[in-house]
Amino acid sequence: MKIQPNYLYRVLPQLASDGQVKRDGQGWHPAPSSTSTRTEPVRNVPARRQTRTAKPKSTASATRTAKTRRSGESTSATNGRTAPGATKASVLAALAGGEAMTAGQVATKAGLARPTVSTTLSKLAKTGEVQKADRGYRLAATA
Repeated sequence: MKIQPNYLYRVLPQLASDGQVKRDGQGWHPAPSSTSTRTEPVRNVPARRQTRTAKPKSTASATRTAKTRRSGESTSATNGRTAPGATKASVLAALAGGEAMTAGQVATKAGLARPTVSTTLSKLAKTGEVQKADRGYRLAATA
């Protein structure tokens, strides 16, 4: 049947609960045909596609509404991620004092993880929103 054994260990108990197979000692056997409801042959479908269920799709307007609703929050209650732009805003707010700060200092002041702040500062330096100082970063001078 070209089915991996580890897949069968997950599938066979479900088939047994559906009444399609029966366990006999260490083997599995087809259940008597009177209890089986399957009439068509079993298709050779990849294991992952057979066990996954489709996720419900949301409409674009519902997604926009949800994003609008979340924009003021620091994290989304549904997926645990920071709202878009919140990290950048926190980093820029921490640097608003004017003095140069290291990524660790900005992270402490903003309440964020140091690696996240470091990555954000690097991106902001590339776009010119902050500039490298002798030690750390500072807001770019406005022209």
